[in-house]
Amino acid sequence: MPVVWQISVLHLTNQRSLIRGTLLKYAPYHYDKKVSGFRNFLKIGRSYFTATYANKEIRVTVGANELHSSTDKDGYFELIANGGHQDEIKVFLPGSEVPVEHVQDYPLVFQESLSKLGVISDIDDTIVVSHTANFFKRIRTLAFKVPNKRVGIPFTRSVFEKAKKQNACFFYISRSESNLLGALIAFIRHNGLPKGMIFLTPYLSFLRLFNPKKDVNYKISHIRFLIEHAGIERYILLGDDSQHDVRIYRDVVKLFPDKIQQVYIRKTRQKLSASRQQMMDDLKSSGVPVTYFSADDELDVMET
Repeated sequence: MPVVWQISVLHLTNQRSLIRGTLLKYAPYHYDKKVSGFRNFLKIGRSYFTATYANKEIRVTVGANELHSSTDKDGYFELIANGGHQDEIKVFLPGSEVPVEHVQDYPLVFQESLSKLGVISDIDDTIVVSHTANFFKRIRTLAFKVPNKRVGIPFTRSVFEKAKKQNACFFYISRSESNLLGALIAFIRHNGLPKGMIFLTPYLSFLRLFNPKKDVNYKISHIRFLIEHAGIERYILLGDDSQHDVRIYRDVVKLFPDKIQQVYIRKTRQKLSASRQQMMDDLKSSGVPVTYFSADDELDVMET
C-alpha cells in the first residue's frame, strides 16, 4: 500500500500555507536505536529500489479544508492553501475514505515563529560530516555509518543553540535526495538539533543515483521562496565550501542584502580554487558579516 514518506506544512504570510510531500508505493525503512552498520546499508540501499507513487491523483484534507492535487514522476506534490492550518493533515487516494499512512516520525506543521529570526542551514558537511566532495567516500559514509554514530559539527551546534535562545525558526535545505529523510531525521533527533522544515531534492531510483541530474537552482529557489513568503525579517545562512553554498549565498546576499544578518561557511578544503576564492571574496565584500569557520572553532559571543 502507498505511504506518505514525507509531508510538511509551513505557515506563510497573508494567511496561506505551503503543503508539500512525497508518496511511495511502500515504506523503504524505519530507524531504531540498535541498527548496525550492515543493517544501515540494507535500509539505505533498499530506498533506492522503492518505487514512488508517481503521476497519481490525491486528495489532501486539513481540518475542514479539502484540496485536490496529483503527484509528479517522483511521487512529489506541492500546494499553496489558504489559511494558517494547524489541524491534522491527511492524504487520500481517489475513491478511498481511509487516509494513507504517514511514516514520517517528525513534526508535520511548522508555524510562524514568534521571533523575527530565521536560520537556513545546509545539511551535508554543515551539520554532519558527509564528505560530499568525494563521491565514493560520501556513499560509504551514508551506507555504513549509522545516524547516531555520524560526526556532527560543534560550531554549527553552537550557532543553533544561540539562535534557539532567540526563538528562531529553522529550515534545512539540502541537495541530498529524499531517500535519506529517515537517516537525517534520526541524526537530528539523536543530536538534539532544532526540528525545522526539511527541503530535499526528489526521490531517486538506483539507476538515477549515479546520474541524478538535480536542479542546479534547487537551493536558491527555495531560499528565495522562504525569504519572500515566510514573513521572517532576517536570516542566518549556514553552509560549507565543498559544493555550491558559497556561490548560492553570495547570490542570496545580492538579492536580499537587508534580509541576511550573518553568513557562516564551514571550511572543508585546505585551499579554495581560484574561482571559488573569488566567490568567497565577493561574499565577504558584500557588507554582510561572513564567518569562515572550522568544525571545532568556538563561536564568538558577539556573533549572531
